[in-house]
Amino acid sequence: MTLKVAKEFFYGTENVLLLRIRVERVSAPIRFEGPAANDARTSPRPEPVLFPHIYGPLNLSAIEGISKIARVDHSLLFPQFS
Repeated sequence: MTLKVAKEFFYGTENVLLLRIRVERVSAPIRFEGPAANDARTSPRPEPVLFPHIYGPLNLSAIEGISKIARVDHSLLFPQFS
């Protein structure tokens, strides 16, 4: 799912970071919502796809790993988390 979201919403964007987050450690409220209705990148789907949105600052203690999304031969790759 992560790769599909990256391709649909971040393809062609430079310096995109992927965070591995422990949801139970996030201190701000988290809501699962669909993408913005007016986002031109979204295509009609038979079922709504929900994404986690964090409403407030992300505390660093919730982040377990960080990885930069790389592009090789027009493909998106996720290197190992640091």
